[in-house]
Amino acid sequence: MAAVDDLADDMIHLTAALTAEPSVRGNEKSALLVMEEAMLRLGYAPVRVPMDSKRLKNHPGFAPVPWEYKPGEQFNLVALRAANGSEGRSCVFNGHLDVVSPEPSDAWETSPFDPVIRDGWMYGRGAGDMKAGVAAMTHALAAVERAGFGLQGEVLLETVIDEECSGNGALACIDA
Repeated sequence: MAAVDDLADDMIHLTAALTAEPSVRGNEKSALLVMEEAMLRLGYAPVRVPMDSKRLKNHPGFAPVPWEYKPGEQFNLVALRAANGSEGRSCVFNGHLDVVSPEPSDAWETSPFDPVIRDGWMYGRGAGDMKAGVAAMTHALAAVERAGFGLQGEVLLETVIDEECSGNGALACIDA
């Protein structure tokens, strides 16, 4: 618990940094770059998994979408935390960074991409769905590391896009 407490401010900071990025469909790269930097800072080696339209369209789990993915601009991040032993099962932590449109923006008390903490809650588009969850899963794994616990199975840390529309980001990670 002390390791989790030690990372609490970092977790809130990452949530705010991700929330500040307007990662609506097709515009996710800035949030992915924030996440990539956070993974590197915590000692993980993220790999970019592309959203390859040609490859994904041939997968039986592909959800048809009326757009093409932009190479180099739209990708997912996967980092592996290797196991210390071989007795356990692997685990996947998967969360999305894309958000739905904040429109109508005049319904917001503050700018939707300006994270605000009020009464112990963070407000902003995507803070609760699911940028806080991504920050929490990332820092939970880091807390296990800091607490000195070894893992008997590997953990994959995945941050994906296109969840709000199709789930094809998670599919790209499965396919990879």
